[in-house]
Amino acid sequence: MSKTNQSAAATGCSKHIKSEVKSKGKWIAMNVITYQDPTGQERTWEGISRTTKKGTEADAVGVITVFEDPKSKSERVVLVRQYRPPMEAYTVEFPAGLIDVGETAEQAAVREMREETGLIVKAKFVSPATSLDPGIGNTTIKFVTCEVDMHDVGNTKPQPAEFTEVIIQPLNTLLSKLAEFSKAKDVVDSRLYTWAIAKCG
Repeated sequence: MSKTNQSAAATGCSKHIKSEVKSKGKWIAMNVITYQDPTGQERTWEGISRTTKKGTEADAVGVITVFEDPKSKSERVVLVRQYRPPMEAYTVEFPAGLIDVGETAEQAAVREMREETGLIVKAKFVSPATSLDPGIGNTTIKFVTCEVDMHDVGNTKPQPAEFTEVIIQPLNTLLSKLAEFSKAKDVVDSRLYTWAIAKCG
């Protein structure tokens, strides 16, 4: 065993050794990753990575927008429903999208909200980069909370630029509504369901 392997085994630390790209498309790549486990043994893992990953910014943003409805005075959250080919189904999720080159998470959140929902929003809080599915790949996402002024003339009749169905959902019925979507064979995004349980459960 090399000195490096002995050191890793002694401290009980795993470490990355190398990644080899086995297949690459426009958006994602399939990799075989070699790493060292806490005993010093080399192992391999299959994973995916985004070909669009650049710099230190996260790959994508997810946007959480909660507001008080001017008419009912009840809190509502902005969601989208769209077809996701890998799932072979429609999904219900927070608006989200990739961060463009040279764009901040805040800028991406505002842009994605305009594209997916037609709403004009203002970014408030940005989370650190968090993992999406670390057992599968190294893709990361920052969550951005936004505020929206429903009295703004630009938000009276929002028109999405993408193939998304915009859902303005009251929080007091959010969990039951998500259950309805699931029963109808839509797939609810796990991050949305987790948030809904914490917020409304």
